Amino acid sequence: MDNHLHTRFSDGKDSPRDMTLTGIALGYKQITFTDHVRRNSDWLESYISEIHELKKEFKDSIMINCGVEAKIINLNGDIDFDNYYRQQIDFVLASIHRIPVGNEEYINSDNAIFLNKNEIFEYMKKATFNALENPCVDILAHPFQLGAKEQYKKKSSEYCCQLRCSAINHKKHIEFNIGKYNECVQQNYWRFPDFKVWLGSDSHSIDDMIKNSVVLKKIDFKEV
Repeated sequence: MDNHLHTRFSDGKDSPRDMTLTGIALGYKQITFTDHVRRNSDWLESYISEIHELKKEFKDSIMINCGVEAKIINLNGDIDFDNYYRQQIDFVLASIHRIPVGNEEYINSDNAIFLNKNEIFEYMKKATFNALENPCVDILAHPFQLGAKEQYKKKSSEYCCQLRCSAINHKKHIEFNIGKYNECVQQNYWRFPDFKVWLGSDSHSIDDMIKNSVVLKKIDFKEV
């Protein structure tokens, strides 16, 4: 399976159909499209329609999920997604690509110099934990993208354990992203009762899918 694919609807290179055919050729039983979305994305209806058509067409060959990846936009854990489409989406992934500070503003090189490392960490932590409480969110994508960086190492162990407990309490998945951002946890972090793990490659092309399949096929959820 591969549960994190981006197509040319957002920042990927290939069509959902071509990536579906690649998934079948690779022997996958399940794939999930998770294109980056914003509340004002004008292509979302077309995207949903195309994925649902592929579901019907290839239902005897592979399970296809229609998902989206939306950025966490504030400290309340709100995401950049129009909830009007929620019932048509199988899985909503929330992710932090930049650390929000409120009012849909983010920490960048201009304002980071006015904050100490503990403040930056607390902003990231608050936004992430509140996103896990957001009823619209199913999965927290690449959760250690920012948390594993140098400035968080002193708190990473405590933070990662708290994150896992929060995910369990709120019945949410945490992504095991094969390509990046798992440096701050040990392999046995993922082996925990009632902990829902979401396996994804973050592939943005057919070439990525083929390359990442080598790693994906070695992972056994019973062991991870």
